[in-house]
Amino acid sequence: MAGGLMGAFPALPHGGLGRGREGPLPPRVDCTRSPRCAQRGTGRLIPTTLQIALPRAPVLQDLPGVLDLNRAQGREWPGVTSFPGDFLEVLPEGPFDLAYLGNVTHIYGAEENVALLTRLRERQPVGGMVAINDFVRGRSPRAPLFALQMLLSTHQGGVRSEAEYRAWLERAGYEDVRVEDRPGGVKQLVLAQRGP
Repeated sequence: MAGGLMGAFPALPHGGLGRGREGPLPPRVDCTRSPRCAQRGTGRLIPTTLQIALPRAPVLQDLPGVLDLNRAQGREWPGVTSFPGDFLEVLPEGPFDLAYLGNVTHIYGAEENVALLTRLRERQPVGGMVAINDFVRGRSPRAPLFALQMLLSTHQGGVRSEAEYRAWLERAGYEDVRVEDRPGGVKQLVLAQRGP
């Protein structure tokens, strides 16, 4: 059973989100490096404030029970549409300028991740981006211990290297892959752009 939080920021007629005002967005989404955003992730929702204007409502996807729990605990964001469902089975309609996967890829094996990335790509315009927020083996000091946790807790999950992310993204049709350390260097942001 797949868990996951999906937030999707719709593609706009002019091809991006306008910058300008601060406003609450779904958790763990950092769009300050790109004006284009979609979100997936697992776990507790932690709202964040970003420097972008949203002319259209983003979509937040997670399992129905997780969305219900967050709603019961008052973790909802104005203007964000909830989409209940397992993202390995169903995704909201696009197009989405950015797909954000927060704490998702470490849960699954290579083939499941490539399939998910490929399905995301199909909902993005050329030039759309994917951002993966996770531990990267060889860069994160917490990666070895977290890899052990994934070995014990998942069927095929684990902590992946930059080369593995690059290979997955390229198989799924993305290009211009790069990895950036998040503040503190504990987690990394893997970024890539949808190719033609």
